[in-house]
Amino acid sequence: MTSIVKANNTTHELPSMVGPDLYQLFTDAKLFITKVYVNDVERKLSNAEGGGSIRNENYRFSGATGYANTILLNGFLRSGNNKIKVVFEPSDILDKAREEGLDEVVIRDMYAHMVVVRGQLTEQSSGVRSYELDQLIASSGPDVDVLTDKLLRRFTKEKLEDEVSIVFELEVPASAKVIQTTMQQCEFKLNKSSNFSGTLMLNNTLIESIEDNRSREEAGMRTLIRSGENTFELNITSINKEAEENYLDVILSCSLRDIISGDEFSFRRSMDFGDFFSDVHIPLVRFTFSEEGSYRRVFEFKL
Repeated sequence: MTSIVKANNTTHELPSMVGPDLYQLFTDAKLFITKVYVNDVERKLSNAEGGGSIRNENYRFSGATGYANTILLNGFLRSGNNKIKVVFEPSDILDKAREEGLDEVVIRDMYAHMVVVRGQLTEQSSGVRSYELDQLIASSGPDVDVLTDKLLRRFTKEKLEDEVSIVFELEVPASAKVIQTTMQQCEFKLNKSSNFSGTLMLNNTLIESIEDNRSREEAGMRTLIRSGENTFELNITSINKEAEENYLDVILSCSLRDIISGDEFSFRRSMDFGDFFSDVHIPLVRFTFSEEGSYRRVFEFKL
């Protein structure tokens, strides 16, 4: 059996860093799970859900309580127009409240907040709660430009039937400095289940031999990837034990820290700020399978 799938319609490219201005994104939410998309690519948060329990005089529930996150956007932007979209998905706590007829009470407590600034609103490395954002904005100086500040509340059952999201178009000046990574700052990583044996090929060259939770690199991927269409082929020779899901993800991880030198970027010391990752992870392909056979995933790459 051979399965051939084109991964998606996205053309992947190496990440870059824009400057010298700092761009910060702040989100806070109560009883929502937060997802951030920059130019239609999801950027994983360290804590999108929160967790634990929430209670007042009317109710007590456990689940995703919501969480405040802070992101340094520079590693995800490009010169020109950038689309920032934050999606707030209702927590599972709302389902539990609905079962007890308390959903309207819980809905009254829900809110979602998004702020984007040019400059450094705060040096605080952890998430900033909504009321703290209001205070920081009110006391911010001339070096901070608040680009958008939107707070969503007063939700109803009807409003929650539609997507809860905030979209902002961020314009990075054409004069911005852009430093591009090269393949030398990147490496390929495999994330997989540990219950199968087989081989992985890239553009007809064997690159990885896999046996259960062990794998051996046979050839470097960096020299094999090319501009245009690329093909990963996963050949499954045996599935060694049952699992909930058989999968293999191929991820390109690039270091942004390595491309910043000297004083070109004023925020160099902020590299570990909030949910900014010094490594940008680009999911290239995902394999899922339930039986032996050959599986191919095709993706586009721009070098």
